Amino acid sequence: MVASHDICETAIIRDIPSVIPPIGNKSVTDFIYDGVPYDLKITSHPDEWKHLAGKMTLEEKKSLAFELYKGADSDRMRKMAEGCRHNWGLNRMYYLVSDQDKWLSDPEGVVGYLLNNLNSKDNCFDIEVHGFNIHICMVEQ
Repeated sequence: MVASHDICETAIIRDIPSVIPPIGNKSVTDFIYDGVPYDLKITSHPDEWKHLAGKMTLEEKKSLAFELYKGADSDRMRKMAEGCRHNWGLNRMYYLVSDQDKWLSDPEGVVGYLLNNLNSKDNCFDIEVHGFNIHICMVEQ
């Protein structure tokens, strides 16, 4: 997944003129999109969510985002970002690709789908985790 992360991160920075890349090589964020710093996560739908892949409602996306965030090492992330402004290091951009074989058969299409759907309605929203308001962008394929 590291290669797919780097490919998506590079494409977002390269193809969306308003995106600001990270400054320095040990940043707690991958880029700033639409004025919000994000940590990009590339994954697939967890097993219990696979039947909804590509057709989740906004409320279902919020529930899944909460689950994904809580399942991560959120205590470590919270400590790392505690003194930062604008939830730096806490916001997440999730790209969920249901068919991981697409990375091999059509990598350009997978990246293109992310870029074309990032601004779609209901893809960016807020959730609350551990008392923090977290901004999420989620594109699912």
